[in-house]
Amino acid sequence: QFGINNKFAPFWSLGTSWNLHKEKFINNLNYINQLRLRATIGTTGDSRFPPYMGITTYRYFTDRSIRGQIGAYLMGYGNPDLKWQQTLKRNIGGDISIFKSRINLSLDYYQENTKSLILDINTPPSTGFSSYRENIGELENKGVEFRLNAFILKNEKKRMNWSVFVNGSHNKNYIKQISNSLKKQNELNDKNDQTRPQFRYQEGQSVNAIWAVRSLGIDPSNGREIYLNRNDSMTYIWNPLDKVVVGDAIADLRGNFGTNFTFAGFSLGLFFSYEFGGHLYNQTLADRVEDANLSYNVDRRVLLGRWKAPGDVTYFKGLVDENGRTVNTKTNATSRFVQKNNYIHAESITLSYLFSNKLNRYLGLSNTRVNFTVNDLKRWSSIELERGTEYPFARNFTINISTQF
Repeated sequence: QFGINNKFAPFWSLGTSWNLHKEKFINNLNYINQLRLRATIGTTGDSRFPPYMGITTYRYFTDRSIRGQIGAYLMGYGNPDLKWQQTLKRNIGGDISIFKSRINLSLDYYQENTKSLILDINTPPSTGFSSYRENIGELENKGVEFRLNAFILKNEKKRMNWSVFVNGSHNKNYIKQISNSLKKQNELNDKNDQTRPQFRYQEGQSVNAIWAVRSLGIDPSNGREIYLNRNDSMTYIWNPLDKVVVGDAIADLRGNFGTNFTFAGFSLGLFFSYEFGGHLYNQTLADRVEDANLSYNVDRRVLLGRWKAPGDVTYFKGLVDENGRTVNTKTNATSRFVQKNNYIHAESITLSYLFSNKLNRYLGLSNTRVNFTVNDLKRWSSIELERGTEYPFARNFTINISTQF
């Protein structure tokens, strides 16, 4: 998976913890069941890469031949100097359990520095492939994670339990160093029009930063978009050199929460995910409304939500200019379509019943359980966009019966 010149890489780790609940000054507090401080430091590697990155590899056409000769094509250009992507991880945290372990909380602060970051380098199409991999960067991640689990009801005799849980994380990443190859790639990108934001690697900025030209909206007098250039001056001209960071796809807080309730063999589980504070470039509005193909069925906003005449205050550019001439220009990456991506997603709900021992014996069975599950139940979001246009999603209803006999 890595180059012939870098077969080996060292990895190490060290960790320690302090069980405070075993100390005399904590042991007397009966409501504390566990109180622990933790610290770890170490390095990890990442091997989730195709095996031909370090070795130039061909694949043969075994199902066909020309005059008895078998053809081959290049799978990828190998880099013999490619080495392990290494991450130095540091973590401090703590765990506490109180009131007979009815409430359990874990907190962690981490900092991760990845060196020799493996990224794609674009190559000319004439070489027969579009890119190869190289160790060309350094990235830093830091953030906070928490996990909370609490039992509201806990009665083992009545087989009754009701628990709730929530977890979350706040993460920020920063590019600490990039190579000349990536700087050159940024320059090449800035020479082209962009109908969607492109990745841009710049030291001190997030890998997930959204780069676009700032927009002041649609000019009511002529239906054209007003931009802010690098000098903070208004202009009608979109220039890739005026792109700035207008959002970050990483949420300020993301995680999961839910609840589980069990009584007399019945169980109900609800599972949710959430994100708050991140941004998303709403490509649906750009592609399906403003740049819609008028030869097909279109969103009603293509006709009803766009600028038509001087004085109209609209969100979308006009199909014609102030002189009535048809406008046929693509919408370039603009902050106008950058929106807050806040959502709560009802991932699944599960209802199950575990047969009692008496009922199992009567039926001649054991460990019999019936489950009913619904996935992708509901989504509440600050953004209205199409889902399933690139990868299909489905709401599934599943009934499952399991038993032993």
